Amino acid sequence: MITSLQLKNFRAVDDLAISFPASSSSGDDSTGFPSPTVLFFGANAQGKTTLLEGLHLLLTGRSFRTGILDQLIGPKDEGMLARGTLSLEIGNDRSAHHIGMQKRKRAKLQASLDGAPIKSSMALARLLPVQVVDHQSLQLVLGEPGVRRRFLDWGAFHVEHQYGTLFKKWHSALTQRNALLKIVKRGKELNGEQELRAWTETYATLSVKVARVRERYFAMYIAYLGAQSPEGSSPASTTATRTIDLGTSGLKHCSLTLKHGFAFDADLPDAELVKIFLDELAAKRDVEVVLGRTHSGPQRAELVMNTDGQVAKEILSRGQCKLLAALLLLHQVRHLRQCSHAAPAIVLVDDITAELDNERAADLLQKLSSACSQLFVTALAADQGDLPPFLADLHEAPSTATFHVEHGGVRAVTKA
Repeated sequence: MITSLQLKNFRAVDDLAISFPASSSSGDDSTGFPSPTVLFFGANAQGKTTLLEGLHLLLTGRSFRTGILDQLIGPKDEGMLARGTLSLEIGNDRSAHHIGMQKRKRAKLQASLDGAPIKSSMALARLLPVQVVDHQSLQLVLGEPGVRRRFLDWGAFHVEHQYGTLFKKWHSALTQRNALLKIVKRGKELNGEQELRAWTETYATLSVKVARVRERYFAMYIAYLGAQSPEGSSPASTTATRTIDLGTSGLKHCSLTLKHGFAFDADLPDAELVKIFLDELAAKRDVEVVLGRTHSGPQRAELVMNTDGQVAKEILSRGQCKLLAALLLLHQVRHLRQCSHAAPAIVLVDDITAELDNERAADLLQKLSSACSQLFVTALAADQGDLPPFLADLHEAPSTATFHVEHGGVRAVTKA
């Protein structure tokens, strides 16, 4: 769990230091919120989401709000600083770590772990998984395919730790191949065709490996969904239909189908799949040269979501789509907790009442609390008395520490 956070010149936060106490409930989940929980509430534009963003930066080296880290730097010229401490417990192993992040304008992010510089954010991300539940992640059903690929890759990364390195190599090969397609189109490089063939072979080989890991994780995930289903589990396959218990939502028979973006048969050996994919790339070579980009491969993968045999986002209401997304995210966190080699995730929930009604939001928070190692929640409420009843109950839970956020500062709120 995260035990402290310090932010300096971080967006609108000037200088903030805050400690997060461990749960005082001693594992008692009679309140429905067993995990250590932090509730941030305040009026609009006071810095609540910024606090979650700072936590996410420490755990991943990235922001969940922007890909341009210069935007995190506040009005002062010296750049921004973020620091935090972690307390990890995996099985019988316990450890404490100190993380630091510093960013100056137009300079690379400087990150350190226990005082030593780190070059790759993967080292951070492997320490402690962090899942975000906000308006963007709840577009899992309604959004573009890239949202669903990130969902799949998040799970694969934390379940199979070699996936991060593999994915990075594959993405580099894709970038190289796309660059060579443009070079061949211009016809200015004598060795362009030869290099394109070499990188195409590398790209095809790595694409099959990426798809294999995705397929393996997907099979585990849908098997887990099947085990949670009122109808029980059935053998995992590339296409699986499960009845997911969505409470009072009225949604049933939600099916997930993984399409890899190229011809992929899980029963075939990798060498044969690479050959088939190379033949596919050769057939599309002229079209890809004109386009200047690779058309087939894992970057075109799609996680198709259907309900009662129809495309979910075409027949469900927006509220139902968001609820389905929330339940899929919840099950992903739950599944990760079952993996003995992985630390349970920290979950950051931003303004859930703007996305779900109070009843469903309350149910989701309670289930997330049972699945994660620590829960951070933001709520739009100018005063404590403005909190909806379920968040007032969350505030009173023994496991919860509550803070009022105003003008980028925080004030601890005592319980009744």
